[in-house]
Amino acid sequence: MDRLPKYVAAATLAVGSLCGSAPHADTMLAESGLIVGTESLSFGFDAPGAGTVSVQLTDLDWPMPLSVLDLSATSATTTLESLAGPGDVSFKISSGGAYYAHLTGEAQGSLDVGAYSLQLSFTPAAVPLPSSVWMLLGGLTLFGAALRYRGNLPLADRA
Repeated sequence: MDRLPKYVAAATLAVGSLCGSAPHADTMLAESGLIVGTESLSFGFDAPGAGTVSVQLTDLDWPMPLSVLDLSATSATTTLESLAGPGDVSFKISSGGAYYAHLTGEAQGSLDVGAYSLQLSFTPAAVPLPSSVWMLLGGLTLFGAALRYRGNLPLADRA
């Protein structure tokens, strides 16, 4: 009974699961709405940890483009990033917690109304895995050596 292939397969699966996961972006806030006259809106969002927040602010040009569309992203104590006009911006946050998006808009035209779209996405900071992988491989090597030393893992089939 040769158990070595089972241990090699288990080690390969363990290393593959550690190396195969990549950070991906999750939408934290997706908001669309109307600006009537001049308005200022605030939205709260929670970040689960350190990472990068990507902001996409769009003037939907309905029925006319907005004359002003600005955004500032803040924590409770500081401004993290500002965006003057529609566009995309990203900024890093060092820890999880509550954050805020402050939107200011001014409509124009005879209806004095305009539309916007705001989307915030979060990508977690990458966790350095090389040291974890080496620790896992070292532990599996020691485990295999201990089994071999105790005689539980045969070196070769003996007939």
